[in-house]
Amino acid sequence: MTQWFSQMKTGTKILVGFGVAVAITVVVGLVGYQEIGSVGSDVGEIVEVQLRGIAAIQKISIAAGQIKAAQRTMLTLSLPPNLLARQRETIAKNFRLYENAWKTYESLPKTPEEEELWKQTVAAWQQWHEDNKKFFQLMDELDALKLHNPEGFMKDLITFQRDHYLLIHKVSELLDENKKFEGGEDHTQCNFGKWRANTKVENPEIAAALAESDRHHEKTHATVKEIKRLVADGQKEKARKLYQEELLPAVQATFAQFD
Repeated sequence: MTQWFSQMKTGTKILVGFGVAVAITVVVGLVGYQEIGSVGSDVGEIVEVQLRGIAAIQKISIAAGQIKAAQRTMLTLSLPPNLLARQRETIAKNFRLYENAWKTYESLPKTPEEEELWKQTVAAWQQWHEDNKKFFQLMDELDALKLHNPEGFMKDLITFQRDHYLLIHKVSELLDENKKFEGGEDHTQCNFGKWRANTKVENPEIAAALAESDRHHEKTHATVKEIKRLVADGQKEKARKLYQEELLPAVQATFAQFD
């Protein structure tokens, strides 16, 4: 074949060589075109499926994290109403975001392994969703109490009880040891009295109980004032009788409404 080629005229050689080069170029081009088509298909798979899937999963994860953070903040019972409302808005917004991302990922084609993992995720997510419904149900029940801060309210009541137990103790020391003390005569000046003057309670049942406690509370301090007057006048026995028959029952009646 080499001898055959060497016997050709120079012009013929050039034409043959050029033809071979063109043939090689065509073959290489066809192969390259096929490879580019394959790469293009792979790129399309990556962009349309895998990257969209990753983006959707990220959105779901971020939304779930935002919901969790807002719920944790809501558990702070002293949270002001405006901040509590903001947490609910954040949660509602992120629920919408994750639901849209969920639909996107759910619609994408998946490998058998991805499909199995997705089924497990769906089951876990449904449980998470049920837990969230329970959380908001409990929060709604808490809101229905119409108490801004139930925990703080409970602590206040304990403080008021302690204050009045201390007042009884001081009266007892006055009667037994003639140990005088300042205050206790004005129901508007103790912690409970000041709290009542500055606190609005919207819960009707609790408001009614507090209203009932008011008259017993007022009588408590009025009786303390009278006992102190009787002791100052040297009428201790009369003061003791007032302590037993008026003061203790008034304090217990107040505490009963606290309970």
